[in-house]
Amino acid sequence: MSYKKPANKKPETKFDLYETVTNQIIEKLEQGVIPWQKPWNSKVGAPCNIVSGKEYNGINILLLGNQSYDSKYWLTYKQCQDKGGNVKKGEKGSMVVFWQFLDKSTGKTVDTDSETTSRGKDGAVPMLRYYTVFNSNQCDGLDLKKLQEELEQQKTEKVSEEIVPAAMIAEHYKDGPTVKYGFTRACYKPSADEINMPRREHFKTPEKFFGTLYHEMVHSTGHESRLNRRNSCEVRTFGDEEYSKEELVAEMGSSFLCAKAGIENTIDNSAAYIQSWMKALQNDKKLLVIAAGQAQKAANFITKDLDDIKLALEIDETVAPDEKTIKSSQAATISLVPISPVLDTPSKEKAETEKEDPVKSKLREFGYADEALEKVYSQLKESTKCGQISDYIKSGIIATSSDLEDMLRVSKNVGATEKKKSRCV
Repeated sequence: MSYKKPANKKPETKFDLYETVTNQIIEKLEQGVIPWQKPWNSKVGAPCNIVSGKEYNGINILLLGNQSYDSKYWLTYKQCQDKGGNVKKGEKGSMVVFWQFLDKSTGKTVDTDSETTSRGKDGAVPMLRYYTVFNSNQCDGLDLKKLQEELEQQKTEKVSEEIVPAAMIAEHYKDGPTVKYGFTRACYKPSADEINMPRREHFKTPEKFFGTLYHEMVHSTGHESRLNRRNSCEVRTFGDEEYSKEELVAEMGSSFLCAKAGIENTIDNSAAYIQSWMKALQNDKKLLVIAAGQAQKAANFITKDLDDIKLALEIDETVAPDEKTIKSSQAATISLVPISPVLDTPSKEKAETEKEDPVKSKLREFGYADEALEKVYSQLKESTKCGQISDYIKSGIIATSSDLEDMLRVSKNVGATEKKKSRCV
């Protein structure tokens, strides 16, 4: 009997979740698409779960938000069935990743947020896990209108889908670094904890200005007094691993903030830029997941004060319903041309002959005529943040009448809130 050589079995390739996620993003880069440039379609909104109402964040924004569906709603297979629906035949689900912590000694899942496992981060190992979700467009039999009504009635986590005026995000970065203008290039200096920026008029568009400012703001969250991603004395060299990681955090964080403001982040989309990130991601399969998580934390840190005082869609109840619509749409847009709040135009001769307050001069540039100018100027002087808002007007961060009026309204609401709190103490 002759010896029969056993057939060669191909070794089973171990499933690598980091690699799978990274490959999905690299595939987009190969198509010339930078997933973090526009994390989601602003007309559709940030991806969220239609049953729980929770927004997906971090790397999941890129995995779900860059798909071509015209619905922002996602749900699991079981959630779909529980709500009386079915996933269409042949539809392929999308991956959502999350962190799970395992106790080293027992191998069981632990809750690192609870007091009983506060020992946890030393005694627990973070493991990246995933589950599958489907877009509502991939399902049949769902009553989307009813599900949306149920979301509105939920008293748990509110879906934070409001568009926030771009200047407000910069204005309400609580305990942020000093921002100085008049420099030839933008940078964050950790040792001095300050951001250096060119003046706003040196940028081609407002979107470019805010995208650059947000980029440096995200860098500043890494300071040891904030999220502590780096030591203020630490030196990083262009091209090294830590430098690349921090740059990706800043790029993604800036895009998350731009999306919050309803503007597109105008980052470099050249072939060289795309190739450089493809190479970095191929060399480190964990880079993308970790950087996206840190970028989300940075964006949340910068906007935490906005959420606390509900700035996003706060509109004075005394405004007529039709005016509310106008003001809300103005708040969601950065105008390339100032919106004139009055019909007549300011007198150029008066602006040129009078040596007036530089803030008043800027107000004239916004389109305010004499009577309207004095009214707005008076409101500014009465504001609890008069000095800060005046600085933003002079530096160009506030560049339109709608931006200014939003700031004044917010300042008034915050001041009223603080007075109310003081009376309760």
